[in-house]
Amino acid sequence: MKRLFMLLGALPMVLLSLLVVVGELRASTGSGEEILKEPLSRLENRIPQRDCLSPDVSKVDVAWHLDHTLKVINGIYDALEGSDPGDYRFRPNLARMAVFAQGKIARGKAKAPASVTPPETILTEDLQSQLETVRANLERLGELPAKSHFKHPVLGTLHKKNAKRFLEIHTNHHLSIVDDIVRECSAGT
Repeated sequence: MKRLFMLLGALPMVLLSLLVVVGELRASTGSGEEILKEPLSRLENRIPQRDCLSPDVSKVDVAWHLDHTLKVINGIYDALEGSDPGDYRFRPNLARMAVFAQGKIARGKAKAPASVTPPETILTEDLQSQLETVRANLERLGELPAKSHFKHPVLGTLHKKNAKRFLEIHTNHHLSIVDDIVRECSAGT
């Protein structure tokens, strides 16, 4: 009986360790350009539907999601590039482990920080310009040191490999919302 209690007491730590391992195994190993090639093509193909809005899916239109996603990718690249790799310290984070293990972000749970909140008016030219910058930044991402890092408000400090995994998850999260908005817009016409 005593051995059973010891095993049960260790269960949370075992589960936590498994989450860490799964999250790390799923962390992106390809270049940023490779990882986001298909999602960026999907994003670019959604620019013509930029004005679609479906309040049942999201309070904001397609253009907002596209602009936000591009701002996040460029902002994270800038933070990684500007970081001092010598300052990086690993700290476990349950939210990060859960998001990385699932490969998904729950909808409607977070609010975008001001630095990546789109302006009131989003121009198509600005989306195209940001997309060009994203592609250039992703080409250079592989050149950054492995311990380049940025601080996410919920997931904590992410080194380059985990930052790439986050970019993949975050971009796909917003593209999924965009796809649902466009589907609802098309159904309503």
